[in-house]
Amino acid sequence: MIQADFEKVKAALGDREFTGKDIAGVLGIDPKSSGWILKVWRRDGLAYQTVNGWRLGTPSEAPQASPITAAAPVHAVVATPIAPQLARIGEFYLSKRMILIAHTGNQEGSPALRFYTSILEIDPATKHPRNKIVNFTKARDPKEYAQAVAWLNSMAGEMPPAVDDTALELAAELEKKLNAANAEIAELTRKLDIIRGAV
Repeated sequence: MIQADFEKVKAALGDREFTGKDIAGVLGIDPKSSGWILKVWRRDGLAYQTVNGWRLGTPSEAPQASPITAAAPVHAVVATPIAPQLARIGEFYLSKRMILIAHTGNQEGSPALRFYTSILEIDPATKHPRNKIVNFTKARDPKEYAQAVAWLNSMAGEMPPAVDDTALELAAELEKKLNAANAEIAELTRKLDIIRGAV
């Protein structure tokens, strides 16, 4: 019976690899029953186990691959950039995992960011535990504020603005001060001319 089964499987599957389910399909038996058939064939030297299943014959009879196909495939190594895990803003190294909530709003009349973090600390006033809060205020440090906004926008999938608004605002403020100083100089010069005329 086993020898007849062997000839039937050999005729159907030939030299290719197969599994117990393949044998069950050829012989019309329950796939669970194919295990003992394979054990008998292995004991008798009619089949051997491979990495992916079984093969008829002995390992020495296995078809040898040609030298061209036997060579291991050469894969080009592509260096993928590793996304930075931390962002340095001022004296802080911040991780996106530490932020529970980011609040954008004004503090003391200045645009600001407030990060509620996953770090617990003791509130000095109430002595109760609370989530640590990190503030970035534009009035206190415009550069840190701009970095924090750009970092938050990048995590939200928004591209940071191409031009730094902080530099433009500082230039506009300096221009206003320069115009005010020039107006004051002109006024003082006019008054000085009046005094000179009177003398």
